[in-house]
Parts: sequence; C-alpha cells; structure tokens
Amino acid sequence: MRTQTNKIAKIAIITFVIALVAFISIPFGFGMYTGIKLHTGVTGKIEKALNNTCQCQQVQFDVSAHGLHFSKEDGLTNQKISYVLKNCDYDGTATEEAARINKHLKNTVAGYKTIDLIEFTFQSANKNETVKIKNGNLL
Repeated sequence: MRTQTNKIAKIAIITFVIALVAFISIPFGFGMYTGIKLHTGVTGKIEKALNNTCQCQQVQFDVSAHGLHFSKEDGLTNQKISYVLKNCDYDGTATEEAARINKHLKNTVAGYKTIDLIEFTFQSANKNETVKIKNGNLL
C-alpha cells in the first residue's frame, strides 16, 4: 500500500513541476519573441531613414544589442545599435550632422524612442568620428 501512495505522490510532483515550467516559460518565450521582433523592426526603419536622409556613399548596420547591458562608458542600456556612415557629404561637424539625423529620426521613425543608445560612426578617407546618442540626447 505504501508503494502505491509513493507512486501517486511522485506523479503529482512531476505533473506539478511540468505545469509550473510551462506556466513560466511560455509567457517568457512569447515576450522575448515580441521584444526582439519589435527591436529588429525599429532598427530596419532607422536604416531605411538613414539611407533616405544622409548624403553618404554607404550606410552600414554595424551592431545591435537587445537586453540589459552595462558599460562604464555608456551606463545601463536595454537596446543599443550602431551604424557606420561612409564618406558622407555634410556641412559642419559630425556632431552637428548627428544632431540633424537624430531630430529627423525622432520625427519620422515610430519606436525610435525605445532605443537607449545609438552610435553613429562617420568614416571618410582621412578620419573616423563617433557620435553617441543616449535616450534621444547627444553625448
């Protein structure tokens, strides 16, 4: 009689554990899927807007990071993207051009404000300049 009770208890515990894992993992997986899908949609829209706005030979998507990140230089970020803008034709400095691009992206790209850190690297034959935008503000 005792072994019958132990079998029922083991089956109940196993069933409970499986149900608990499913209860936790299904919403977590769905949340991760929608978050990544949203992130890739926004980065694609930004790249398209950069191609239309900038007078560059090439706009290259460089790095995308989705999830919590911490660095000494940038602080805590949730979403980070980086673009390389090659041989751009602009008046003024790279910082002024990044400010113009930032203003344009704020007005035209839905979901732009969800990106915590955007990095633009302006490359030309004689210099490389990097400008960072955190939460819509130039650093």
